[in-house]
Parts: sequence; structure tokens; C-alpha cells
Amino acid sequence: MPYNPKVSIVIPLYNSAEFIEETIQSCLNQTYKNIEIIIVDDDSTDSSYEIARSYESNIVTVYRQKNGGACRARNLAFESCLGEYIQYLDADDLISSDKIEKQLALLVKSGAKIASCKWIKFKDTLCEQNYIDETDHQLQQDLNARDYILKMQMTAVHSWLTHRDLIYKAGPWNERITIGQDGEFFTRVAVNTNIIKYALEPIAYYRIRTTGNNSISSKYDSTGGRRANFFTISEVEKTIKKHYVNDKSFNTYIANRYQNFIFRTYPFEKDLLSKATQKIKEHGGSDIKFEYKGKSGVLQKMIGWKVVKRLKTFLKS
Repeated sequence: MPYNPKVSIVIPLYNSAEFIEETIQSCLNQTYKNIEIIIVDDDSTDSSYEIARSYESNIVTVYRQKNGGACRARNLAFESCLGEYIQYLDADDLISSDKIEKQLALLVKSGAKIASCKWIKFKDTLCEQNYIDETDHQLQQDLNARDYILKMQMTAVHSWLTHRDLIYKAGPWNERITIGQDGEFFTRVAVNTNIIKYALEPIAYYRIRTTGNNSISSKYDSTGGRRANFFTISEVEKTIKKHYVNDKSFNTYIANRYQNFIFRTYPFEKDLLSKATQKIKEHGGSDIKFEYKGKSGVLQKMIGWKVVKRLKTFLKS
């Protein structure tokens, strides 16, 4: 009898009534059929929950929780799901019909426990004309965990297919994190494996909404967002220090994370800027520089990036 493990698709849902049907349908259209879809509604105030409930079946199960965030919803879904492999998927994103089949075949053949794939950003509606970025943000090759973390840029949460064992080892999603949740979580996942496989053919589609105040930049560029970002970096630092003791490359990696935080945050949150500066010193210094382009770059050479950033901040306000 062929090996046919169950795959659980985990979807946290909040106020995505406009998109949730298309997301569910992309799951039901999978060429690999031994799946279950676990949706946890985070107390939506629109019709998201009712729409999801209309799809309930022997494949689709819908729960509702008191508003507690996407991480709590994912944790609840994981506790409830039965799959040997886990596919995380946000409520407005999509996966190609062969995504699970191709990644699962790769994992079974190789004996590895996690695979990523290409992902594409698109604007509002999925069509080639609306592609924003067709460049894969993950190197198109297999990587060991160390190299993956050092080279990692933003990676869509639904580009992964992960064995349940790795998620147990990583521990639950950190419900205190509100920015960079997936990057922090998959850092913990990655340090518990030797190899991350790359599936060439399937695609994860990442939707950029052009309406509503849901952009990443709008979340970061506030006092709450900046403090949440610092907390996420400090949690990643804990994981790195635990698994890669006295590794110079990782010291630089952590220092660079804090340096980027300073570049983005200045001149706000002086207490966190001070802490980030101290962290950079503790890790031996950063090797990145902040450089404006164009007229701002010319000004930077004359008066320094901090003064330019202050001017830009003033003009923006």
C-alpha cells in the first residue's frame, strides 16, 4: 500500500471575507487529496466566519476563538489537527494546485522534514498582470539550516511544508509576537533540522492588498510596531545564541538585525536605539551601512544619514 500521509492545512482567519473563499478553494483544488483544512476564526467582525462555516465538511473544520491573534489561532489549529505534515496558509493567500503533492513527494523521497518553494507577490487579484515580484526570495536550492538562516530574507509562510515532528521541536508560535511572526517561528523550526529542501515547480502566491490599512510598513512605523519589531529580533537572538554558540557569522547576523532596526527606527524610541547599539557592540559590530540614493544620498555624504532621516521625518509629519 503506498505511503499516503495526511496533510493538515492550517488557516488563521480574521476579517478576510473578500478572500477566504478563494483561499479555501485553492486548498480543495489540491492534486494531493489526503488533506484536512483547519480554519480558526479570530473573532472576525465581518462575514468571514459565516463564509468559512459554509464550507464545513469531512475535510474542512472551522473553529472560533476570542480575539487573540494569528499565532494563537495557529496554535489552536495545530492542537486540533491530525496531519503528519503541516501546511500553514493565511486567509488571503493562495497555493498552486500541485503545491502539496510536489513538496510531499520531495520530502518522502529525500527523507527530509521540511521543504520550501517559489513564491510570488501579486496585487489584489491573481493574474500575471498583477504580479509585483516574480523573484523567489529564497535561494532556489537545498540548504542546510545554518546557511538558510544566514541568507534568509522574507519568506512567505505558505511556501513551507513541514513535518509535524519539527513543529513539536520548535514549540508553539509565540503569541506575544505581532510582527515577524513567521520569521521567528521558522528560525526555531530550521535549527532543528539538517536540511531544507527546495521544490522547483509549485508556487505560493502572496497577496498584497491595495485597499485598507494592512501594509507591513504601516505596522512597523508606529511606536507599537517598532517595539514589537525589537521584541521579535530579541527572540530570534535567543534562538540563535542557543544553537550557534560562539559562531562569528551569527554574531554578525544578529548585529546586522539590530543595525537595521536602528536605521528603520531612528529618531524614535531612544531607549530601544540605545539597547540596540549595546547589542551590536556585544556581538562584535555590524558590517552594513545605511545609504540613501539620489539627492538624499548626496545630502547624506554632506551631513550624515541621521540628519537626513530627521529632515525626512519632519517633512513627513
